[in-house]
Amino acid sequence: MPSDTDDEVSALGQVGEDELLEGSASAAEIPDAEAAAASTGYLSDYISGKRIRATPEEVEAVQVFSQRLVEDYEYPRKHIQTRPQFRVRKRPSDETKTYPIDVAVFS
Repeated sequence: MPSDTDDEVSALGQVGEDELLEGSASAAEIPDAEAAAASTGYLSDYISGKRIRATPEEVEAVQVFSQRLVEDYEYPRKHIQTRPQFRVRKRPSDETKTYPIDVAVFS
């Protein structure tokens, strides 16, 4: 027999497409972020709030680590950059080739 808490949990797991498009809730804050991102193909970046494509890397790594840095380790959002991606050179002497960094933390 289902309890009242089961109804509350199922209601929390349902997120409309309008919420994601408005940017009112970031994908990392949604209980079932992967399902919501899969239905629209986009999510709100946890740090910048920009609407980005919901690739597996974004959903399972970048957004998760960004959220942990802010919530668990108490890094200020202004010290973290996810969008636009910060770029670095492989060697200091390289002048043409740069590589994107998914999550950059500055002090």
